[in-house]
Amino acid sequence: MSEPGSLSSSERKPCDAKTQYFELPHPVTMVIVIFGLSLLWFCCFYPDAVPYTYLGPLGTLAKYLAYQQPFLLKCIWYGAVLLHVGDSLYSLHLSGSKNLQTSTRVNWFITVFCFGYFSLGKLIAYKPVKD
Repeated sequence: MSEPGSLSSSERKPCDAKTQYFELPHPVTMVIVIFGLSLLWFCCFYPDAVPYTYLGPLGTLAKYLAYQQPFLLKCIWYGAVLLHVGDSLYSLHLSGSKNLQTSTRVNWFITVFCFGYFSLGKLIAYKPVKD
């Protein structure tokens, strides 16, 4: 038996009502993405500031790319930025088509810009309740 005032699954708001669905990616994923983007940025623009020896094999690769292949590294950086911007713009469109509130759409835009597909995948998987 449900509590007074609660809605059963058959009584949920129809799709025409604005909803507030929002979910962050897993915290470990968020840390890995931020670390990766930060490392990429530092290797591109401040390669002398990166402590390569503390990063193990990743540091060896990062140092090689920073000093031997800087053009490739910048292509990777700008490609990642373009992908994050594109994903963010798509999240605005997608959240609008799923009839989410404006504030929730902004949350999705910012989160997808920061965490990329790991956040966008949650929005894609969301299925609004229909009548």
